[in-house]
Amino acid sequence: MRAVYMIFLMATVTLQAQEVRETRTRRIKLPDNDISFISAVSPDGKKILVSGPGYKGIFLTGKRGGKVTRISDAPGAGYEPRFSEDGRYLFYREDEFPDQKKVSSLLQYDMTTGNRKVVAAKVPDLAAPAFSGNNMHYRSGGKLNTVKLDNASLKSAGSEIFVISEDLTPVVYINGEGYPVKPNGDGSYIWASLSPDRSKLLYYFAGQGTFVSDLEGKILFSPGQISAPRWLSDQMVIGMEDHDDGYRVTGSEIVCFSLSSGKRINLTSTPERAEMYPVPLPGGKNVVFQTPEGEIFIMRLKVK
Repeated sequence: MRAVYMIFLMATVTLQAQEVRETRTRRIKLPDNDISFISAVSPDGKKILVSGPGYKGIFLTGKRGGKVTRISDAPGAGYEPRFSEDGRYLFYREDEFPDQKKVSSLLQYDMTTGNRKVVAAKVPDLAAPAFSGNNMHYRSGGKLNTVKLDNASLKSAGSEIFVISEDLTPVVYINGEGYPVKPNGDGSYIWASLSPDRSKLLYYFAGQGTFVSDLEGKILFSPGQISAPRWLSDQMVIGMEDHDDGYRVTGSEIVCFSLSSGKRINLTSTPERAEMYPVPLPGGKNVVFQTPEGEIFIMRLKVK
């Protein structure tokens, strides 16, 4: 793995230190009061996927809200759906519980035609899919499966690198070989993702906080208690600093951590409103987030 990883790393570029601040925030108004969770954002940043309580159902809306298009009403459909890299397809899961045992189906939805097809039907332990160029990868029942998408415009440059969570452990795949990455040792790794340049791994380690490592498991940065972390850019991580009393959320602010400067930046300071689960739009200049009351907002950022 080391040789492949070092070749890939040589192609990455270190950016200058960045500063970021919030310039404007507005609410995205939706007609259905039961829609309260942000599930994903399309690669072009024009569409937002939202879901209902418990991630039941999945719906499509725009950055200004208004009209909502229903894609599925199924349980679990709104939990970790994924767009293909060109935004043509959406992949999502639908959960069922026959005999009190959970099984899931993976569906492919064509954003252009509205057609859908079942990729995997009623299988156990179905992980959220990952992408590398024109390939979609998913894991179920201990087996990795790859589906080639019918879009010749998507090509993989260099090494095929992606990450899939397996039993709360991030497994990094490089050219078809999977390597469990556990920089903090045994434990629960959640919200794991690769940086946009695919050279670094971001994750939250239960009981300790958020970390950034290289693909071999060496910890590079320790941003601290930032829940639901995501990449804003190759050099910036965004997430929430949330607090609760054991029963309910008592407060939450959106924060950033700059890898270039090692500084933590508070983007919000609103005791009257708890901002949670930020999801960056492509380009890193807009972020959508939600509140415990089910409101959805979009925030404009200035990055310099």
